[in-house]
Amino acid sequence: MLPLGLELVAFAAVTGPTGRLRQRLGLAHDVPLVGAVGRLVPIKDLGTLVQAVARLDGVHLALIGDGEQRAELEALVA
Repeated sequence: MLPLGLELVAFAAVTGPTGRLRQRLGLAHDVPLVGAVGRLVPIKDLGTLVQAVARLDGVHLALIGDGEQRAELEALVA
């Protein structure tokens, strides 16, 4: 097996939701929130995720990351 190359110990130590992202986004605890964290690249097909979440009434989406599709995804969301 190949090692990941990233130190994940700090992330593994999280024991549950902190609410910080919801607070930063101004969302109440009971508002549905879908998230994706990673590189914003074509193989991830995040455009389909954006379009799917847009069809769900009252559901919010947080895309966290950067990559070659960032501008394209920002335009799609706008």
